[in-house]
Amino acid sequence: YTLTPTHIWAYDLDRGSLEELATQNRIAAFYTPQLLLQGERFLIQVCRPGCSQIFNMCLDGTDARPFTAAEEGVGYGFDLSPDGRRVAFHLASPQGYQVWTCDPFGRDRSLVAAHPDHLYFAPSWSPDGQWLLYQDCHHRADPGHDWSDLRLSRPDGSQHRMLTGNQAMWFSASYGLPGNRGGGSNVPAWTRAGQILFPRRLPGSKVAWE
Repeated sequence: YTLTPTHIWAYDLDRGSLEELATQNRIAAFYTPQLLLQGERFLIQVCRPGCSQIFNMCLDGTDARPFTAAEEGVGYGFDLSPDGRRVAFHLASPQGYQVWTCDPFGRDRSLVAAHPDHLYFAPSWSPDGQWLLYQDCHHRADPGHDWSDLRLSRPDGSQHRMLTGNQAMWFSASYGLPGNRGGGSNVPAWTRAGQILFPRRLPGSKVAWE
């Protein structure tokens, strides 16, 4: 799919208009938008054969600046802080899934969570910008990534808190049969009042494909 020509569009809710922002031919890359930033810029994933890299660029595709390095892994699951000054994301790196924060250009990074036995996933900012919520999957015991727990940390990686235990959240949105299955990722969400919504595992429940 990295050879597929891509076109990026923006829909204006007020005017009801659709405008093409950037295009790439099949030689350059496969582009997928990731996060809209303040100031008419956004983060975009550039997929080439064998690697994926994130860039910060203007909405018209100009002034592209590297946000991640191609060799460090695949970054996704981006979330912008309420004040627009920090970005949280997880990085699927050779050392495992890690949670990071940084400025909108990928600088001034803080490592929030990283451990080879834990898959840390989908960080999201609390409404007041003081906490990061993310998932913790024990992937060595759960290779299908079906379940996870919820964690809280400060954006600088301090004050870690476990919110659930025993892999209480349904993580992998899997379906189908064991030999022919599909899936995705469920993620928790904050309410505006600062509460947390997540799909909870009921006692004795199994994922759909089982």
